[in-house]
Amino acid sequence: MKLILVLLLLIKEYSAEDFNTISLQGKIIHISTEMVDWYGATDKCGENQWEMLTIKSPEENTAVHQIIKDFPSDVLIGGYRFDGEKTWHWANDRRAAVNYSNWQQGEPKLDTSEEPRIYCIYMQPSDGQWKSQWCAEEAPFICQDTQYIDEIDDN
Repeated sequence: MKLILVLLLLIKEYSAEDFNTISLQGKIIHISTEMVDWYGATDKCGENQWEMLTIKSPEENTAVHQIIKDFPSDVLIGGYRFDGEKTWHWANDRRAAVNYSNWQQGEPKLDTSEEPRIYCIYMQPSDGQWKSQWCAEEAPFICQDTQYIDEIDDN
């Protein structure tokens, strides 16, 4: 099974040339430095049958922060919230609520505009903390496989 996983990683890395693919905390993640908004990021993840990154623990947050700490800008991860809602969700097939968070002080911000918006979670490379921004803001982004390494090993 481990050989199949290695071959799977090689195939995916070659088929998604614009991504750096690594194993992280039991996940296979794909990092893009291309600057796109959240909609573009979710489309690019979906084209490869991936989803936007979910972060469910302090350990995962620290591991992702170590990868992006030298990035020149904030990085899009998979959290979003519709204007007027209080609950943040992960942009995956399960639309799970964000239970773990690492918000910067004063975040998440409440919208004061009259125009309805969707807000997304961006991770700061300087400290790994999160901030909320309008999803139209362009940034590098991170996708994850929809299947975890443990699930692959079990088959």
